[in-house]
Amino acid sequence: RKQLLRYLIRDVTLSKGAETISIEVRWQTGAVTELAISRLPAHHKWTGVQTDVEVIKRLGELSEGRTDEEIAEQLNVEGYRSCLGRAFTGSNVCHLRGQNGIKKGNGDGDKLLEEASGRSGRYRVSEVAKLLKVSVSTVTRWCKEGRLEAEQSGEHGMYWVLGLPELKEERLERPLPLN
Repeated sequence: RKQLLRYLIRDVTLSKGAETISIEVRWQTGAVTELAISRLPAHHKWTGVQTDVEVIKRLGELSEGRTDEEIAEQLNVEGYRSCLGRAFTGSNVCHLRGQNGIKKGNGDGDKLLEEASGRSGRYRVSEVAKLLKVSVSTVTRWCKEGRLEAEQSGEHGMYWVLGLPELKEERLERPLPLN
């Protein structure tokens, strides 16, 4: 594509004015196309765009005991918006926490324990992953390898982990012997 453009365009000149940037495209035929685009005001710099301090304060208040997605949902419900005027996402919240030194809360740990007690101590793989702070695929692999006591609903159904594994249980971390 670049080579095709080189066959068509002889050169491009950019000139910075007070309020506009002028663009001159000289074609191989000798024709000239002139364009002008307006510049952002001097006070509008991307480095100066910051999330409101009130939002950061509220994020810190909400971080204990909630996931990033739950915090984003709550901020949106309360009418807060990002520095660009957009709704918050879990990714935005994670970035803002990191940028502002706000530690991640406990997530759904206590809530998951309460819910699972009503299911005879059976946990969804996603719940165990959150509790152990590992990926869902890791917990699924541990279930398949027998590192976690689990049952599967149907031939291709989801796994239910039986009982609550310890956070740093030795049998989860040690390598399996090769057969």
